[in-house]
Amino acid sequence: MVAGRQADCFHIRPQQNAAYIFPVGQAWTEQSPVALATLSDTSQTFETWSWSPDGKRLAGLRHFADGSHAGIGVYDLESKKYDWLTNFGEWPLWFEDGRRILFADHGKIFVVDSESRKYHEVFPVADGDIGSPGLSRDNRLIYFTFVAAEADIWLLEWQ
Repeated sequence: MVAGRQADCFHIRPQQNAAYIFPVGQAWTEQSPVALATLSDTSQTFETWSWSPDGKRLAGLRHFADGSHAGIGVYDLESKKYDWLTNFGEWPLWFEDGRRILFADHGKIFVVDSESRKYHEVFPVADGDIGSPGLSRDNRLIYFTFVAAEADIWLLEWQ
């Protein structure tokens, strides 16, 4: 959210590691994008994936110049600071409690606490690429894609 409006965050490469928030539903000529703070290492980028439920933070992942993932982090819109929670993972997604973040890494699903930075493995799948994890509205079901012999979309009950 930007000033009470829905918004989306986009990563723009021409200016090194710049990322901007654009309000949804406005004509391009009426846009007033909000720039995220740049990373101190301009060869790295922050790719955002998920708004916190209160609209004040963005969960994303850091990329190195070679495209490899460097971990899950949170960008605070008020302080304009990044807080790195892990040094691995991708596909971060906020839980409705505004504290925990679901993410995937090398065939496993994890949850990290954004305050304590403690993480734990929720579910190990076989070696492979997990993609597009999601949460049901009540946060009781985790779903994700995983290429397997008989099923590509998996569902996991979260307790």
